[in-house]
Amino acid sequence: MLVRALILAIAVVVLWLPPPTRAADKIETGFVGSPTLTSWPWYVGMRRGFFADAGIEIDPVYVPSAPGMVQQLSAGSLGMISGTGLTDPLYAIDKGAPIAVVRVTSQASPYIMVSKPEIKSIKELKGKTIVIGGLTDITRVYFDRMMAGNGLKTGDYDLTVIGATPGRYAALKSGSVDATLLIPPILFQATAAGFNDIGAAVDYAKDLPFGGWIVNRTWAAAPGHTEALKRLLPAFNKSLAWLLDEANRADAIAILQKEGNLQEQEVVNSYNFFRKLDIFEKTGKLSRKQLGSLMAVLVQMGELQKPIPMEKIGLDGVSQIGD
Repeated sequence: MLVRALILAIAVVVLWLPPPTRAADKIETGFVGSPTLTSWPWYVGMRRGFFADAGIEIDPVYVPSAPGMVQQLSAGSLGMISGTGLTDPLYAIDKGAPIAVVRVTSQASPYIMVSKPEIKSIKELKGKTIVIGGLTDITRVYFDRMMAGNGLKTGDYDLTVIGATPGRYAALKSGSVDATLLIPPILFQATAAGFNDIGAAVDYAKDLPFGGWIVNRTWAAAPGHTEALKRLLPAFNKSLAWLLDEANRADAIAILQKEGNLQEQEVVNSYNFFRKLDIFEKTGKLSRKQLGSLMAVLVQMGELQKPIPMEKIGLDGVSQIGD
């Protein structure tokens, strides 16, 4: 009787014990350059606990350029990347790289053309030197639209390339170039320093998406990773919804300010910027129309021979594909 009572007591204690805590799945995630507007939802998810609640720990890795980051992803050095333009991932997929787009994160371009103080318009860039992110990357897609919209064509200006926004701004400050494409918050460092905002890419390319969240297919297929991605997707959507809620404005500004060691006013300006331009994609789906528009441009540029089928772009069981 004593033994039975002891066993019963132990069983009751075990039942009341909290379940063992599962270790979070740690995911190294590549970002270009430094903390910027486009990666804001990720920092919200990390700092507000949305990812932790889903059993995910994001480990940010900063890479100097988008092409370099996509190369690391394709080679398996990184399992996941975000905040980069979609052109380089599409080129890699077209060439057979084992990568997939999980989600479009930015539905509109955040780029602004910024020039030396004496230049007042895009038309005045004729004969000038301009630095963009790459000759075939997403900045080139937007750049060509902006130039054509102002009557300028290849040969009317000199182009040079620097992969990430901080490097392009450094070139502008040094005086070695006359204009460049920048995104917040560095954009607001430039305008505060007296450089001119002479045009927004979104005004010339409303039909083209900007950035996405991309994974290595081999990594995603490893035990536990697909299941982790399925948990991460709704957690990311919660982070984005929190960021878009005006009631969280002050806390959201504090998160990016601390993450990027930034000045408060430039982060305030960044917050106002993304709300005005409706930067972030909210549905969580891969739009056939948006990606189709972008691929049509890349075909016209000669970088793709034909559009890539959507089933080759998305990740089965994780990506949600819509019209």
